[in-house]
Amino acid sequence: MFLGKWKYGFAVTTETARGTMRSFQFFDQAGDAILKIYLQEKSNQDAYDNMVDSYRQKKKSDPIQVLPFEPQTYASAVDREAFAKDWENMKDTHDFFGMLRKYNVHRLDAIKWIGEKWAYPVDRLSSRKILEVASDEKMPIMIFAGNKGNIQIHQGKVRTIRQLGDWLNVMDPDFNMHMDETCIAEAWVVHKNTDDGLVSSLELFGKDGEMIAQLFGLRKPGLPQNERWKNLIDSL
Repeated sequence: MFLGKWKYGFAVTTETARGTMRSFQFFDQAGDAILKIYLQEKSNQDAYDNMVDSYRQKKKSDPIQVLPFEPQTYASAVDREAFAKDWENMKDTHDFFGMLRKYNVHRLDAIKWIGEKWAYPVDRLSSRKILEVASDEKMPIMIFAGNKGNIQIHQGKVRTIRQLGDWLNVMDPDFNMHMDETCIAEAWVVHKNTDDGLVSSLELFGKDGEMIAQLFGLRKPGLPQNERWKNLIDSL
């Protein structure tokens, strides 16, 4: 959670065909949802009510102003040789973010500029194959999805994959994902160097060039990535 991007929070009660739904909902300054937490059938209603009473804004609130974030300016070019050297010398996948800041490069530009040794485009619907094979082979994976204020990470197996029109869904008891494939403009395979060897991912981007989701093979620090995952990535 990146709380500096959180701006507004609400307790929300909604009447639906399934009955009354209660939730806490949080938004950034641009009005985009960051996180929504809904009560379930066995949730503690008294605890929810106590939280609402405890955190209700006492004074009259100022009018809500939805303000777009200032667009960030990125470099239009870099020293490709130095950039490639830094990419090749990464020790950890987290070094990637520091490298982007060092060169002031947008993430999508970085993977487009680095060359096919490290990144290349694949079919924009490649996540279908990733999830179907991971489910069939019971291969544990990681899925990162987020926004300016929050990132959620699934770690483990996926089981029930359902394609419903343009929606790619994971519908497991302990993990649900609903991906609107009409929003995916580009998909890239990206390899990063680490002390544990190559780490490979499928990265999905929207029409605005921003990240939608990343998919990795599940691995623990200090261990190389799963060879089955690498073979699946290479098959794209």
